[in-house]
Order: sequence, then structure tokens, then C-alpha cells
Amino acid sequence: MFNYYYGDWVINVDITLSILKICLLKQTPNMKYMIIAIVDIETTSIKPEDGNIIEIGVCELNLDTGEILTLFDQIVKEHDFDPVTDAWIYDNSDLTQQEVERKGINPFDFKDDLQKIFNKYLCAAFSQHFDFSWLEHRGWKIPNVGPDMMHVATNYFRVIKNKITHTSSSVYVKRLSVQECLELLNIPEVEKHRAYSDCVQEAKIYYELHKRGAFNRY
Repeated sequence: MFNYYYGDWVINVDITLSILKICLLKQTPNMKYMIIAIVDIETTSIKPEDGNIIEIGVCELNLDTGEILTLFDQIVKEHDFDPVTDAWIYDNSDLTQQEVERKGINPFDFKDDLQKIFNKYLCAAFSQHFDFSWLEHRGWKIPNVGPDMMHVATNYFRVIKNKITHTSSSVYVKRLSVQECLELLNIPEVEKHRAYSDCVQEAKIYYELHKRGAFNRY
């Protein structure tokens, strides 16, 4: 059995013992969000006013099947790009300043196309306040925002850590990273800190958490 989504309708197709059954159902709000978009960006600083977006990746995730499709994958060169910035991203990925200079596209050239994606899908990201605050600072709007999978994973796994100081000790629930989630969910991959490859890994994390019912409380 599988579902095909068309506008506000879902076509339910069931093939059993060579009998084809097709049901046309009006979608409920929850059914509309069985196909979502996962977003990831790479930047040269923490705060949007202090640096540049240098890469954006977006993939489609089908929560029925786990299928992942490419929606957007682009190196970005903003108009005020600083090629000499000593940014963390250049030391922790294979993306270089020279590659941004050579292959980067001005956001003005794809701003409308990317906005159409944001308008079409429920969008989610890992620690999404970071990604979405940067994108909104640059003028994009994210009208439909899903649960933050970092918070969902953190609450689902509840990895307890000890915090010890000279005067006291306490325990806390560790906020998980993408790499920690991959390991906890037995996804044998290493985060590359490249926008598209990261958003695909995050889609796999989202799907595994979805299968386990981790989003049911959200």
C-alpha cells in the first residue's frame, strides 16, 4: 500500500492478491505533512550580521517511505562575501574560500525559487533556530515550521551527563549533535558539514525518530 499526494487530496493505493484498490480521501492537516523539507545551511559565523551564508541544502523527505529527493543544493556567494574570513567551517569541512569564490551564486539569482520551496513544504532542520534565523535575516520566510529534531532527539534519548565543579555536582540532559544522533540511531555515517549532505543525514534522523513515534508529543 502506498499514498500519492495531490494538492489537498491523498490517493490511497492498495495492491493485494492482484486486486487494485484505489481510495480518494480528503487530507487531514497531519496527512498534508507526510512529505516535508529538511533544510541545512553553512555559514562563516554564528550570528547572521557577522558573516555570510556560503551553502544551502534542502531535501524532500517522504515520511511514509523514507524516500529522500533533492530540492536545492547550492554554494552561495553573497554580495559582501569576505574570502579571508578565518571561519570554523573551512577547518571542519572540505569547503574552501576559493570554492565559494569560484562556484558561489548570488542569492538574488535563486531567492524566488528557494522561497517557493519554503512555501510548499513544512520545513524542519536540526537546531533550526540557527538555520531559520539566518534565512529570515536574509529575507526568506519560513511559513510552515515543524518540530526541531534536535530537541525531539534530545528529549527522546535523554542522555544524562554529570556536571562537576569545585563546589558542586549535578546531572543534566545533554543536547545532542547530528553525529551523536547518527550513532544513537545506528546510521553508519559521518557528518561532513556540507549543507546538502548534512540535510540528507538529518532527513534520515528525522525519519528514524518518526518511525519510533518520537514526534507524537509535538
